[in-house]
Amino acid sequence: MKINLILASYGALPTKHQSNKMKQYYLRLNLQCLNHVNTCINKITIMKPSINKADTLIPDYYDFSEIDIDNIRNKIEIVECGNIGISYGQFFACMNHETNEDFDYHLWIEDDYIICTDYFEKILTSIYQSTLDYENTHICPFIYKNKKWNILPYARQIEETDAN
Repeated sequence: MKINLILASYGALPTKHQSNKMKQYYLRLNLQCLNHVNTCINKITIMKPSINKADTLIPDYYDFSEIDIDNIRNKIEIVECGNIGISYGQFFACMNHETNEDFDYHLWIEDDYIICTDYFEKILTSIYQSTLDYENTHICPFIYKNKKWNILPYARQIEETDAN
């Protein structure tokens, strides 16, 4: 079984998030955590979208030369893509990229989601396979409600249903 982990990313700080001092570390921290968990992931595809002109570029966001990721370094590919607007677009752009055609599974997370459990891909593929119509299903890990933002009213506004 071949598994591609897709990391949606954005190497800039949007104007509305200028006070977020941790954003510059998201991708590096994520990779450092991935480096220390046991996994059967075959490839890590990092999507690198173009930057909106209004946003502040984060220098060296995609430079991992100074961090310890020796367990996964050879699995990483950075794929440039247009700024599709939201991370889901990066997921679909990645699945259509010519170097990602021969995978059994594509798992998707954002660069600020931290994986900290061994063999997380086995958990996700098990959930996926337990779905009745799993051949036509995608699993999208998402935080529905946290202390800062309740996503459900926004999701309904863009005509997402609770089931989605």
